[in-house]
Amino acid sequence: METTVGKLKIGAPLAMGRYSVSRDADPAPIVWLKGAPNSDFITEFAVDYLPFDAMERENPSRQYYYSGNPDYTTSNLLQFLNSDQEDWYEPTHQYDAPPVRNNVNDRYRAPYKDHYGFLCFFEEYEIESIADNAGSRIRLPVHGCFSGENKFPLFRKKGIRARATEDFIENKRLSFTGTSYVPIWLADRSEYEESACIMARNGDTNWQRPVYACGVRPVCTLHPDTAVVRDADGLYHIKPRNVDRYLCTDEELFELLGMAQP
Repeated sequence: METTVGKLKIGAPLAMGRYSVSRDADPAPIVWLKGAPNSDFITEFAVDYLPFDAMERENPSRQYYYSGNPDYTTSNLLQFLNSDQEDWYEPTHQYDAPPVRNNVNDRYRAPYKDHYGFLCFFEEYEIESIADNAGSRIRLPVHGCFSGENKFPLFRKKGIRARATEDFIENKRLSFTGTSYVPIWLADRSEYEESACIMARNGDTNWQRPVYACGVRPVCTLHPDTAVVRDADGLYHIKPRNVDRYLCTDEELFELLGMAQP
């Protein structure tokens, strides 16, 4: 059955992209749930357990030196989530530092500088189906996604707390099981300057130093007119299509080649 993203019911499951917490494991399909009528989607499960940002050892702020930077817009995690490259890290500001072993708390097997970017195993047409919001296609949820007047309609009947994917449980090898709830990072600004916001395992908003790891449950907005098809298991998939990213007009082509048009 073919339809569009905009016509899907709240809670409809969509398989889009593949990912593994280990770069040495086969990436598994990521299941997203439609959260709101505007085609906001959120992953069904927490997909990984990563630091928000690394220690910035050149930063004159002692807080950021030891705890990492809580600025969401320049964080390692936001850059990682929006990269389709194997070598994803580039400094976002003067004092930025990569999430390597010496720059993060390693108790949770947390370095991810050498892991491929989150979008690496998304098809090109899948990436193009995700709306670009101020340079970011993938984002972290805010507390308002789960609570308050504007929360996702998805969570009016469904619990807000996240469990881990099977890949997360098998390959991260932490203490989480299939019945465990996973705390997750939020994009909200913490009331404490040195900390970033999280949703704790009990569903309450809390805070944590960026250098420590926490669950990652991404959010994105799809273009409502994106065509999708449903498989025998009830999962929707974005219908493959050619992406005309490299098409240009005759005028642009002749300009590129340095030739005069006939």
